[in-house]
Amino acid sequence: MQGSRLAGELATCPEPAALEAEWRALEARADGRFFLSWPWIGTLIALAGPPSHCLRIRDGAETVGLALVYAAPGNPRALHLNETGDPAKDTIYIEYNGLLADRRIGAAAVEVAMQVLRAASLEKGGPRRIRMSCVTETWHEAAGRQPWLLARAHAQGCFGVDLVALRAAGGDYVGTLGRNSRQQLRRSLRAYADDGELRVERAADVAEAQAWLRALAELHQRRWEGRGKRGAFAEPFFLRFHDRLIATNHAAGAVDLLRVSAGSENLGYLYNFIHKDKVYFYQSGFVYGEGRDRRPGMVSHAKSIEFYCREGRDYYDFMAGGERYKASLGVHVEDLWSFTLEYPSLFNRVTNKVRRFKNRAKS
Repeated sequence: MQGSRLAGELATCPEPAALEAEWRALEARADGRFFLSWPWIGTLIALAGPPSHCLRIRDGAETVGLALVYAAPGNPRALHLNETGDPAKDTIYIEYNGLLADRRIGAAAVEVAMQVLRAASLEKGGPRRIRMSCVTETWHEAAGRQPWLLARAHAQGCFGVDLVALRAAGGDYVGTLGRNSRQQLRRSLRAYADDGELRVERAADVAEAQAWLRALAELHQRRWEGRGKRGAFAEPFFLRFHDRLIATNHAAGAVDLLRVSAGSENLGYLYNFIHKDKVYFYQSGFVYGEGRDRRPGMVSHAKSIEFYCREGRDYYDFMAGGERYKASLGVHVEDLWSFTLEYPSLFNRVTNKVRRFKNRAKS
């Protein structure tokens, strides 16, 4: 797309059916991750309602970039990229956030998007705060070039396993791990082998997938609440969202529920997304038993990685997070950034300085 002249706008969103057609047409020309695919975006709109704006990038008459922009409840001047601004709804936690962009354009679309948001902030009644959660380094770099205040910025590493390389090397996943992880996993595999053959099963239909999601949720909440934390399923919207996501996308293979067992003993469940032959590990629930050698999460991930490797998938993505097991079982590939762009008013400048001072004092 050499010589293209990109133009952007922050406009009212079309009706859902028209937006779906526009989104899916662009998706066919884009390399976006699962969270910018219509299954995720369409489910968000269906349950959270339409966004206040649609961020659109055009090359002539052709749409080459799209994103949803929601105004926070009760605060039309606080915008959120592909999130609602409602904490109860945003617990679904988008990753690889950003702009669905034509693959021929690349980072240029991000620059145009930033310019559009900047121009909107200069208008009367325009936004004073824009939240971007789990965007790529390209967005973080572009934000740093804008005359905004960059607040509440933090990065999380993403880890994964290259299944193409694993297949080429013979498929021995355990052998690719570091010494300590390899020894721990082999001890766990032997411990569970005493219960019977290790198996990975896939939910066969929507009803079974939704039933397994509830079994996963029960195990997940038991583990997290036992630590005094709320867990991912604490908000009712979380289960509603994923029930619908499964109901509308399981048949197409975009969502995948796996159960891992040893003999008659259940180790747990994994809830994954599949998009363009990449597997995105999203959520899990495991049965934690007695004995330090029984590591249900480690074994379940290892068996699932082997399962998807045999199936011909390209990549197993643990996604963002500082959990130790991700670094042990995968390789760091990139960082995702979350931050708030704030209009550089005197009030925001002072507030930012106070916040930085408090953060330094805490550290």
